Amino acid sequence: FIKSSDPSIDFRFQAWMSTFKTFYHNPVLGVGLGNLETAIHPYQVPKLQNTISRTYQVFSEAHNDYLHILSEVGFLGFGAFLWLLIELARISLRLLRKQLDTGQFFLVLGTQAGLLGILVAAIFSFPLQEPASSMNFWFLVAFMEVLGRGFLEEKAKHPPQKERSE
Repeated sequence: FIKSSDPSIDFRFQAWMSTFKTFYHNPVLGVGLGNLETAIHPYQVPKLQNTISRTYQVFSEAHNDYLHILSEVGFLGFGAFLWLLIELARISLRLLRKQLDTGQFFLVLGTQAGLLGILVAAIFSFPLQEPASSMNFWFLVAFMEVLGRGFLEEKAKHPPQKERSE
């Protein structure tokens, strides 16, 4: 499949393949929230099993949060997670466009950058599984929601007025 001379990258590829095999055999509901560490054993690729037995490492994270979530909650749960990300992107882009001339523009931009940083890191690591990073992620999600609701409430108070044509 993919070969690398870097043991860290090689371990990640093996973990990703094993995690995907776990999802492949449990596609709809997954193996259950928090169960990947124990459910992956029958699906581990042989090279990963050899690495674990030789180095006494414990497989506990897929080193890719998207694959990890997909294998634990299946298509249904992953679809809900993607829906959350899409809604977040929609809210944040609308906020960014509307706040272009205000001081809140940089607040929204900073919040978006923080969320994007965590979501990009989730491709190669597991920030959504670590308590501190996960709390930061959910804090930023909540903050973006509060900003979005504040904008919608302000918009409701001052609806755009139609121009009169005479």
